[in-house]
Amino acid sequence: MQKIILADETFDKHQASSYHLSIQLAPDAFSFCVLDTVRNKYILLKQYPIKTSVNEDVICDQLSDILKEDDILGLCFAKCRFMVLNNMATLVPEKFFEVSKAKSILELNRMLNDYDEIHYNLLPEAGAVQLFPVSSNILNVIRKTVKQITLYHHNSVFINASLASSSAAEIHAFISSGFIDVLATDKQKLLSNTMYTAKNENDWLYYIVHTLKKQNMDALTTKVFVSGDIISGSAAFELLKQYLPELRIEKLPSKYSFSYTFSALPCHNYLNLYNLGFCA
Repeated sequence: MQKIILADETFDKHQASSYHLSIQLAPDAFSFCVLDTVRNKYILLKQYPIKTSVNEDVICDQLSDILKEDDILGLCFAKCRFMVLNNMATLVPEKFFEVSKAKSILELNRMLNDYDEIHYNLLPEAGAVQLFPVSSNILNVIRKTVKQITLYHHNSVFINASLASSSAAEIHAFISSGFIDVLATDKQKLLSNTMYTAKNENDWLYYIVHTLKKQNMDALTTKVFVSGDIISGSAAFELLKQYLPELRIEKLPSKYSFSYTFSALPCHNYLNLYNLGFCA
């Protein structure tokens, strides 16, 4: 992962009070973008490479260095959102959710440590609540510079965006380092949502086909939308295309636009980060 800076010439630090800041902490990068809410236009994207496979103290040191170096994150934005990108969330039917039981529900699927804070996102469109842990040590580092952040899990953002765009029975898959999210939707209804550990395109194909079969969807005719760490025309994409003829790259909603500088990168790689800017 490389350092990236894409900035429109209209970006103005003195106008931060009319901008929204969206931050993403992923397994291999710390990224953020700025939305000009007057024009509904993304005007800045920055990415710093990091390593989250190391111990937490090293992660915090990396983040501290980034926050000290960067001259934008400390501005007084109208709204700040912080999203973690990992496979450590649990989706719970809304009718079974109780705040007092959030920790015990999460512990059914994963081990938590003493420094984990339990957070949740309400997903009324899906009739569910997303539970996820975030280290208080990491949040304390972020909060020293970025004030009044609202927390999200990437899977929450992914579900909301997929449901909003769903017009028929279809599959939405988000690919990241070490895992894949696979959603089945039908006319803005969530049929299934699973995050699988995945090493390569063979795993991606297996889990997408598995979901299709489970939902009685035809692999030859069902539209499959992919986003994240995949490139159209790559060997991995073409392998999936052999078995999934209706495979296509997920498109961004037309409700916002981008600076011309963003054309240097495939927008679907940062789909969740961009969609985060429109979360309530």
